Amino acid sequence: MPRSETPTTRFVAAPWAVAAIVVFVLVDAALVWWAITSVRSDASPPQGEVLPTLPPPASESPSEPTSSPSPAADADAVPTVVRPTVVLAALDANLAYRGVVGRCPDAAAALEVSVDGGATWTPAYTAGLTDLQSIDPSDADIVTMIARDPTSCGVGGYRSFVQGDDWEPAGELEPTWYLDGAQVVGPAGASTPCDGPVQVAATSTETATVFCESGKAVVTNDSGASWSVTELPPGALAITATPELTLVAVTGDGCRGIRIAKLASDAAPGACLEADLTPGTTVIDVASDGTVWAYAGGVLARSTDGGATW
Repeated sequence: MPRSETPTTRFVAAPWAVAAIVVFVLVDAALVWWAITSVRSDASPPQGEVLPTLPPPASESPSEPTSSPSPAADADAVPTVVRPTVVLAALDANLAYRGVVGRCPDAAAALEVSVDGGATWTPAYTAGLTDLQSIDPSDADIVTMIARDPTSCGVGGYRSFVQGDDWEPAGELEPTWYLDGAQVVGPAGASTPCDGPVQVAATSTETATVFCESGKAVVTNDSGASWSVTELPPGALAITATPELTLVAVTGDGCRGIRIAKLASDAAPGACLEADLTPGTTVIDVASDGTVWAYAGGVLARSTDGGATW
């Protein structure tokens, strides 16, 4: 009779054995999944701030080693004036655009926007446009860009209503100043005030200053109909303008970087913003609230007192 109990015992024990096997398999699968995801997360690079890749400076021949100048010698060296390879445009103390100009048809432009005073930057969309001539933010969302079409290399105006996430042809542009090769284009048309213009800064539709490769500057008060030479502070690298005045980024005089000076003023330049400068990597801008922005040698800074402090 004891035999008759065996089938019942086996029948009762079987579900517990199956349950134990299922639990073991689930635990084992969970451990395997955890191990795989841990390896993947460790192998993944950390997500950092996305920055534009600046065009490298012209390389020297590696065949002959050159001696490294002392910091003092660098600080007082005569700067090389070339057209900027970077761009900077600020709306106020918080919102600004910066990027790489690009070159038509070889290299597209790159553009970023910051809404927190330059603490973080978000890549904008440039639609393949290149050779940025100017960036002009008019409010928190709307920004206008003058650039070249990558196919025809023709200069045109483009406008974004979403902080550079999308662009459309601007059609008829408001009177503005920009460079087109060796010509300076203003509200009244194009002119050639000097050999090798590198920057133009306008205080109005009639008045503008052009910075030239020679290191000198010319100014017009009649929308480009006539030009006259104006004195720049020693070591000038970049210019910008407000309706009231023109500011100049200068280097040298013991500063390894840039300082801000006022055009046609005897006032001493402001504080030194230290940076390792290479030709074409210095731009400055003044926001509508008076905040001075500087982008020099990859170093970004702001000043609320005209460059007296950073």
